[in-house]
Amino acid sequence: ITLDAYPGVRYEGSVDKIVPTADRSKATVLVKVAFNHYDSRVLPEMGAKVLFLTKPAETKTLQEKPFLSVPQTAIATRDGKKVVFCIEDNKAVAVPVSVGREFGSTVEILNGITVGEKVIDKIDGTITSGVKVKVL
Repeated sequence: ITLDAYPGVRYEGSVDKIVPTADRSKATVLVKVAFNHYDSRVLPEMGAKVLFLTKPAETKTLQEKPFLSVPQTAIATRDGKKVVFCIEDNKAVAVPVSVGREFGSTVEILNGITVGEKVIDKIDGTITSGVKVKVL
């Protein structure tokens, strides 16, 4: 279980209940999960993502070191290379990156950028190096 508010923290949990009726219009089944252990950061009504594993995860998997990731929509292909567009002096700058594993809607960045750099999300064909941008 990963809370939206704390994406770098993972909690171990288990399926608590599967509601035996399906929502036909959404093609979904309600599944309730329970935390095995949690801390004071977990509050009612928090959004979370749950990854269902076919076999129990090893403890070391849950204790993985943090890694840098960006949304998949922030990665573009230019001249056959993967790039992200960073913001420097209110201009877009294409930075080549090496990508790693995919985690839902994010992609691990192995090298090319560092933590804290501002990147542009939702890249389209209009974004090129040197284009003026405004940070909202």
